[in-house]
Amino acid sequence: MPIAQFKEKPYEKYFGHELARIATASFSPDQCDEFHFGFDEAFMLPVEYFEVISFYRRHRRKRLLELGYTIQELSHICDAIAKNAPDFRFNLFVQYKRPKYLSQANATHWSHWNKPHYRYEITPHQHKALEEINSISSNRADVVYASPAFWKNEDLWKHGKNNTVVDNSNIANAALIKHGHKHFTYGDQGSFGKAHSEVEEIQSSPIRIMLERLRSNEPLPFSDHIKHAAKVAIQSTKVDRKTSAYFELALRAYEINELPHDTVIRALATLEAFSTAFDTSYWALS
Repeated sequence: MPIAQFKEKPYEKYFGHELARIATASFSPDQCDEFHFGFDEAFMLPVEYFEVISFYRRHRRKRLLELGYTIQELSHICDAIAKNAPDFRFNLFVQYKRPKYLSQANATHWSHWNKPHYRYEITPHQHKALEEINSISSNRADVVYASPAFWKNEDLWKHGKNNTVVDNSNIANAALIKHGHKHFTYGDQGSFGKAHSEVEEIQSSPIRIMLERLRSNEPLPFSDHIKHAAKVAIQSTKVDRKTSAYFELALRAYEINELPHDTVIRALATLEAFSTAFDTSYWALS
């Protein structure tokens, strides 16, 4: 029962770069932005790019002493960058899964496939928040599990080179998986799989169809879009006390209360805290 030879992070990197190209959520900043903020030629994942100015949240006291930035100054810089960002239409929350490859007939769920297949675990507190996002996002978000339909390092490198990681992944919409399931299995790439323990077939939307549907949303300025996403993330964690308390720990760790209310930097920090707490990547896409 081998587990995928590669970690989630390299798979997430390849998947994310391809996703950005599929969604055409990129722009070339002018030389001023590139000089001051270190942006490269692609604006793919806002949270990652804004980390160049929000590092104080990880080493706050030391970095503030070295650079002399105040939180208010960093917030103004963040607002200035947001004004140069394109409008966005939808959000995508992705939880990447590192599966086990099951190739023997004595595997637990073999009778449901009768062939080699893949399996990953569904974490209860994470899943509760993820499935809630769909119902409260006003059709501006989708939440998916993404897992490779391959398990060897050489396959990851091959698909990464050929830009075929997304096409060779299995996508499962979190909203279709009922709370209480502990595992998800799939036999191939695509959007079909089965949730367990009580087996339930799950037919999700292919990711390209999902993105096309969400493109019908009204475009919003980046700052408005990101603030709405942060509110949805917060609301999704209120499904029960345990999930809410778990998120509150992350918010305190990121020192969210020190950031100005109703600002882009606070919204981005909230989304980063959500991503950390629930092991999920957040994308603003156009």
